[in-house]
Amino acid sequence: MLTRRSVLLPAIFFAMTLLLVKKNTKDREGSTKNKKVSLEELKLIKIMKTVILFGAIILTSCSLGHKEVRYSEMASPPILRLKGDGILITTANSKENTAFKIYEIQPTIDEGSKIILLKGLESMGKELKTEFHVTLGNMKQDSVSAYKIYWVDPDNKRTELRIEN
Repeated sequence: MLTRRSVLLPAIFFAMTLLLVKKNTKDREGSTKNKKVSLEELKLIKIMKTVILFGAIILTSCSLGHKEVRYSEMASPPILRLKGDGILITTANSKENTAFKIYEIQPTIDEGSKIILLKGLESMGKELKTEFHVTLGNMKQDSVSAYKIYWVDPDNKRTELRIEN
């Protein structure tokens, strides 16, 4: 999920380094008006700019990698089974973004409305994981059948899920 910090930090880093390179280039040009800048110095400046650009791209892409999982993007619907003190959820990863792996499922239990909401989180660079055990706190397995279970998309669209026997 994008946060203000995850976008701002790489942008600030990139802007500061770009300003540094520009200042360094202007300083060199100002101090060497009577002298020619050597070819090696120009190559070094070009390499420095390239490294800074790639560094900013890598920092930005790493911070933008986390997102919520849409129900429709999974290769197959999640399978829910009762196990121990919770629910075992078996998922398939994204059929649209194969580089993204589901790494966590967050449950929200609304006891008043008898609803369990499930949200999945995915990211690049995570281990492939297809089974998740979601604990239901003090709720007993017998009372889970009285609850409706929904998968919640990032736009809050809900898709009802059923527990298999």
